[in-house]
Amino acid sequence: MNQTEQGTFLQENVSCADPSYTDSYLVKTTKTTLLAITMTIALFGNLLVIFIVYKNKKMRRTTNIFIANMATSDLFIAVVTIPRIITELYVGPRRWLIGGVIGTISCKLCLFLTDFSLGISFMSHSVIAIDRFCAIVYSLRLSPITPARRKYIIALIWLLIFMLNSPSFYTYRLQKMDDAMFCVTSWYPLDTKVSQMTFFSVILAIEFGVPILLMTVLYTWLIISLTSQKSLSTQSLHMRKIRRKEDIRVLRKVLTLLVVFLVSVIPITLLGVFLYYQWDFVLPCWAWSFAFVVHLLFLSNSAVNPCLCIALNASYKHYIQKLLCPSKYSNTRSSPGPSTQRKEGKELSDFSAENKQHFLLNER
Repeated sequence: MNQTEQGTFLQENVSCADPSYTDSYLVKTTKTTLLAITMTIALFGNLLVIFIVYKNKKMRRTTNIFIANMATSDLFIAVVTIPRIITELYVGPRRWLIGGVIGTISCKLCLFLTDFSLGISFMSHSVIAIDRFCAIVYSLRLSPITPARRKYIIALIWLLIFMLNSPSFYTYRLQKMDDAMFCVTSWYPLDTKVSQMTFFSVILAIEFGVPILLMTVLYTWLIISLTSQKSLSTQSLHMRKIRRKEDIRVLRKVLTLLVVFLVSVIPITLLGVFLYYQWDFVLPCWAWSFAFVVHLLFLSNSAVNPCLCIALNASYKHYIQKLLCPSKYSNTRSSPGPSTQRKEGKELSDFSAENKQHFLLNER
């Protein structure tokens, strides 16, 4: 009995010739170019976001910290996932060019890190939603996500996602077929199809379903809260307007990032659902072109996300300008300009000592 009969299979099994042989030179070149552009923007864009948050102490607020956490995980997409997919355009799905121990390790790590990165992003978005909820709905209370706790929350996220996806280190393995090496999925001695469907369902529920439900509830509550005057009735009308304007600005930014993220991951998630539950692990011929578009959409989020962060946040843009033109900003600090500082100073002066403290604690 060969290993295929024992339960090894290629997730990309198709009932027709794969695109690595049927795609024309022009199609392959176009796909490669799109992936290379995505990889370049993702690599440098996410490194820039991490660098800005790390170097600028005033940027180290909860929202920015967890955006930087997502940027860190997105580097795996740029460095590992996209190069692998570009290679597969020319050698075939799951074909592996490295054998031996190094090949086995790279097979397990490359596929694991893609799933790992997606889980980190979902959990980071969830923590941002919790932080925004506490900062707006309970604005006069100290947020539970304090600077001292953030590093532990980040470590917990990484540990949780690692543990959830740890079976991948067992299931991904090298298999020689027709004198070529492939990185395949096998749960042997368990039934591979049943086990893979169960594993996919658990990941889908914990990493996708629970965060989506949580964020839907929290952001719906936030929007209702911002349209109500009751939560801020103890403050002056002037300060209510200031605080509401700031809350709405930050909320728009994080919601934009979230919506773009969901648009990029929902199609590939649905593709997985159909692959496992409808197509019996065999991708139909007509779905190949659609599958590439879905994968490209998923990968592009790692490039779009840092671009949106910079476009939607004046502090990011200001810091980039300072890096590009250091002489122009040699006598200024890395915070927004003097006029903005004077305006913020005037607004904060209207607070009582207690409310000012809460404003600074909850502002993200």
